[in-house]
Amino acid sequence: MTMPTPDESLADLEATIGAVRTRYLAPHLAHADLAIPSPEERLDMGAFVVLAHAALEDFFERLALWVHGRIQATWSVRGKAPIPTLATILHLRGRRKVDSATSSTIFDRVHEELLEVAKDYSNLVEHNHGASSSYLRELLYPLGVDLPADAKLIGSLDSFCDLRGDAAHRAIGMVTTISSAKGVDALASDCLQFAKEVKASVTLLSW
Repeated sequence: MTMPTPDESLADLEATIGAVRTRYLAPHLAHADLAIPSPEERLDMGAFVVLAHAALEDFFERLALWVHGRIQATWSVRGKAPIPTLATILHLRGRRKVDSATSSTIFDRVHEELLEVAKDYSNLVEHNHGASSSYLRELLYPLGVDLPADAKLIGSLDSFCDLRGDAAHRAIGMVTTISSAKGVDALASDCLQFAKEVKASVTLLSW
């Protein structure tokens, strides 16, 4: 299966969040910030958070798989070792000793290592269940992809993910952390900007 490009994945993310924002969040944005959300408003905000979080998680996973596929293709076709490839190999450091009796070349060894880690990494992505900064470090650091250094964006992303946890695992009437549509909208906007910056970092990788 051909993975969507980073640009395509970002476009899908923006379209999805825009659609669920229009459906669930936009009708409540005119309310005063200090007004206590109605049960209907709280339910809609919870639905937006859960669906937008799912879109973010999917975006980062697709982006990671695209980078990983590019690493394998670059080595197989060009025999070059860009920074993402080196980061992947460093991540495996010590996993397997060199067999002195083998006649395989460095190219063959790196290729074998990349095939092996592809299985492990695919499993990691398949079992990823979050989009917070801690999950993304585990997902992206082995590929040589840094997270944006902006503390505000990271804070917003983690706060949004916390809201998703509350909305997904507690009765909506008990979720007090989702206090206003405007607040949720501001966090979601920061999350989108965070996603754009991660995508930009991927685009700038040296292949």
